[in-house]
Amino acid sequence: MGMLEETRSIERLQFFNGQRLFAADLQGLEAFNREMRWLHNRSLHQAGIGNGFAVVGKKGEREVTIMPGYAIDADGREIVLTTTRIEPVPPVANDGTGKPVLYDLAVSYPDDDELEEVETRDGVCLPRGVVRLREQPVF
Repeated sequence: MGMLEETRSIERLQFFNGQRLFAADLQGLEAFNREMRWLHNRSLHQAGIGNGFAVVGKKGEREVTIMPGYAIDADGREIVLTTTRIEPVPPVANDGTGKPVLYDLAVSYPDDDELEEVETRDGVCLPRGVVRLREQPVF
């Protein structure tokens, strides 16, 4: 499947004075802009770390420190870490033959259901709804 077939939304919304907007209208606008940005990233940039994401740890320690950074995944989505993060190292002493174990640390874009709800508000006609989600990379 080609890059353009994978793009989910290419409808650009238009608004007019006096139009009543619904949450779906604004979410559609955001989805269009996000899809166009991801298409741009897939078309003109390659996946990988753009800046930062340095990993610091010492031999024998049980955790590594990941510094803030910016990356693009294979789908063109931006992965951004804005604060230092500490991740545990799996507790494996050797590979079974006495040799050290090597680990790869991978980062990925979070699914919407993995995002932390940062703010909710009461609606006029409907119960509380989420208005802000915090995007944090998945390690």
